Amino acid sequence: MKDINMKFSLKLELWTEPKWVTDHGAGTLAISNASISLNLIPQNDNGSLHIEFYETAFHIGDYEVELSSESDLSKATQILLNNFKNFFK
Repeated sequence: MKDINMKFSLKLELWTEPKWVTDHGAGTLAISNASISLNLIPQNDNGSLHIEFYETAFHIGDYEVELSSESDLSKATQILLNNFKNFFK
């Protein structure tokens, strides 16, 4: 499968160790231009269809993270996550 687009909503809890800062809020994760490849082995299991899979790969074309909360910790985390993909270009 290819050209898959997904959007997830999430609740978040952020904290530091040691516990100097805590935060909570919400966010979204949008994945675009993704593809999934896998090999399937269908089998008859006493009259029921049983499918095994192996060599599965999930390739993400691009993603975008948006976080909002009561402090700037979520904004810093959002910047970190969105810029993480630049390490692999």
